[in-house]
Amino acid sequence: MTDLNKYMLAIKHHEKAELRRLAEAMQGWPNKDAFECDDSWCVGSIHDGELYPVLEIQTQRYDQFEPAESMARFYAAANPASVLALLDEIQRLAGQVEALQSVPDSYQSGFNTKCLACGQHHAGLSGLPCPNMMPAAGGTANG
Repeated sequence: MTDLNKYMLAIKHHEKAELRRLAEAMQGWPNKDAFECDDSWCVGSIHDGELYPVLEIQTQRYDQFEPAESMARFYAAANPASVLALLDEIQRLAGQVEALQSVPDSYQSGFNTKCLACGQHHAGLSGLPCPNMMPAAGGTANG
């Protein structure tokens, strides 16, 4: 199973559907900016030089001011449009994986790795010469 498959299984279908529903309900969300506000960082919007915070990251209360900027930038970047784009990409890649897994003797479908030259199994050598037939340093192939 590929890492993509493991990741896609980790996000269950109903969780993706709920995330999509929530993101679609918030389409057009204008609050995609992260900025300093007072002694903390905020997420909101900036219009005509005015700051309109909707979320304040107050990590300084816990003597941890450094992560506040990173958290604010993350929350701003994880806006509805970005979430929908990621969900669409997951769906597109899932289709590609499904298509590849349906091809007989492909890597994703668990192809037969038996080498036609020597009869042994060599995973991951798609189209490459048999390693048992390669010349050794200072010698010739098979000898």
